[in-house]
Amino acid sequence: MKAILTLSVFYFVIILASCSSKPEHLIIGKWQEMGSNNTIEFFRDGTVKITGPTGFSKKSGTGTCKFVEDGRLRLEGELGIEVRILVSKDELILTDQEGKIWKYRRGKWFE
Repeated sequence: MKAILTLSVFYFVIILASCSSKPEHLIIGKWQEMGSNNTIEFFRDGTVKITGPTGFSKKSGTGTCKFVEDGRLRLEGELGIEVRILVSKDELILTDQEGKIWKYRRGKWFE
Protein backbone atom coordinates (compact mmCIF):
# COMPACT_ATOMS: atom_id res chain seq x y z
CA MET A 1 0.00 0.00 0.00
CA LYS A 2 2.82 2.39 0.87
CA ALA A 3 4.49 1.69 -2.49
CA ILE A 4 1.26 2.50 -4.36
CA LEU A 5 0.90 5.78 -2.48
CA THR A 6 4.53 6.67 -3.20
CA LEU A 7 4.12 5.90 -6.91
CA SER A 8 0.90 7.93 -7.04
CA VAL A 9 2.63 10.96 -5.54
CA PHE A 10 5.58 10.52 -7.92
CA TYR A 11 3.31 10.42 -11.00
CA PHE A 12 1.34 13.43 -9.77
CA VAL A 13 4.57 15.44 -9.42
CA ILE A 14 5.72 14.38 -12.92
CA ILE A 15 2.38 15.36 -14.46
CA LEU A 16 2.38 18.70 -12.63
CA ALA A 17 5.94 19.47 -13.75
CA SER A 18 5.21 18.61 -17.37
CA CYS A 19 2.16 20.87 -17.45
CA SER A 20 4.01 23.85 -16.01
CA SER A 21 6.76 23.68 -18.65
CA LYS A 22 4.38 24.42 -21.54
CA PRO A 23 4.73 27.91 -23.05
CA GLU A 24 1.05 28.54 -22.35
CA HIS A 25 1.78 28.19 -18.63
CA LEU A 26 5.26 29.69 -18.48
CA ILE A 27 4.22 32.93 -20.17
CA ILE A 28 1.67 33.89 -17.50
CA GLY A 29 2.85 36.89 -15.52
CA LYS A 30 4.55 40.24 -15.93
CA TRP A 31 7.70 40.67 -18.03
CA GLN A 32 10.03 43.67 -18.37
CA GLU A 33 11.68 44.47 -21.70
CA MET A 34 15.46 44.34 -21.31
CA GLY A 35 16.99 47.78 -21.56
CA SER A 36 13.76 49.65 -20.78
CA ASN A 37 10.98 49.98 -18.22
CA ASN A 38 8.30 48.76 -20.63
CA THR A 39 6.33 45.71 -19.57
CA ILE A 40 4.11 43.08 -21.09
CA GLU A 41 1.75 41.07 -18.90
CA PHE A 42 -0.02 37.86 -19.86
CA PHE A 43 -3.10 36.72 -17.95
CA ARG A 44 -4.63 33.25 -17.57
CA ASP A 45 -7.78 34.30 -19.41
CA GLY A 46 -5.80 34.93 -22.62
CA THR A 47 -5.57 38.70 -22.33
CA VAL A 48 -2.36 40.68 -22.61
CA LYS A 49 -1.45 44.20 -21.44
CA ILE A 50 1.48 46.28 -22.68
CA THR A 51 2.68 49.24 -20.61
CA GLY A 52 4.89 51.69 -22.46
CA PRO A 53 5.90 51.44 -26.09
CA THR A 54 7.75 48.29 -27.05
CA GLY A 55 9.51 47.39 -30.26
CA PHE A 56 6.37 45.87 -31.73
CA SER A 57 3.80 48.22 -30.22
CA LYS A 58 4.26 51.98 -30.40
CA LYS A 59 1.91 52.56 -27.47
CA SER A 60 0.47 50.95 -24.38
CA GLY A 61 -2.46 48.70 -25.08
CA THR A 62 -4.44 45.60 -24.37
CA GLY A 63 -5.52 42.66 -26.43
CA THR A 64 -5.74 38.92 -26.46
CA CYS A 65 -3.13 36.29 -27.18
CA LYS A 66 -3.45 32.90 -28.76
CA PHE A 67 -0.83 30.23 -29.28
CA VAL A 68 -0.77 29.02 -32.85
CA GLU A 69 1.36 26.47 -34.68
CA ASP A 70 5.06 25.83 -34.08
CA GLY A 71 5.87 28.13 -31.17
CA ARG A 72 4.06 31.17 -32.52
CA LEU A 73 1.92 33.60 -30.55
CA ARG A 74 -0.72 35.81 -32.11
CA LEU A 75 -1.39 39.09 -30.26
CA GLU A 76 -4.79 40.40 -31.34
CA GLY A 77 -6.78 43.55 -30.69
CA GLU A 78 -4.85 46.82 -30.49
CA LEU A 79 -1.58 44.89 -30.81
CA GLY A 80 -2.15 42.96 -34.05
CA ILE A 81 1.09 41.01 -34.54
CA GLU A 82 2.22 37.38 -34.72
CA VAL A 83 5.58 36.49 -33.20
CA ARG A 84 7.70 33.42 -32.61
CA ILE A 85 8.04 32.78 -28.89
CA LEU A 86 10.72 31.19 -26.72
CA VAL A 87 9.96 31.23 -23.02
CA SER A 88 11.62 29.86 -19.92
CA LYS A 89 10.98 30.51 -16.26
CA ASP A 90 12.87 33.83 -16.31
CA GLU A 91 13.27 34.86 -19.97
CA LEU A 92 10.87 35.60 -22.81
CA ILE A 93 12.09 36.13 -26.38
CA LEU A 94 9.74 37.34 -29.11
CA THR A 95 10.78 37.42 -32.77
CA ASP A 96 8.68 39.07 -35.48
CA GLN A 97 8.31 37.95 -39.10
CA GLU A 98 11.24 40.16 -40.19
CA GLY A 99 13.55 38.63 -37.59
CA LYS A 100 13.56 41.49 -35.09
CA ILE A 101 14.02 40.19 -31.54
CA TRP A 102 12.66 41.53 -28.24
CA LYS A 103 13.92 40.12 -24.96
CA TYR A 104 12.06 40.26 -21.67
CA ARG A 105 12.87 39.10 -18.19
CA ARG A 106 10.64 38.20 -15.31
CA GLY A 107 11.80 40.16 -12.30
CA LYS A 108 11.41 38.99 -8.75
CA TRP A 109 9.73 42.32 -7.97
CA PHE A 110 6.81 41.31 -10.24
CA GLU A 111 6.00 38.05 -8.44
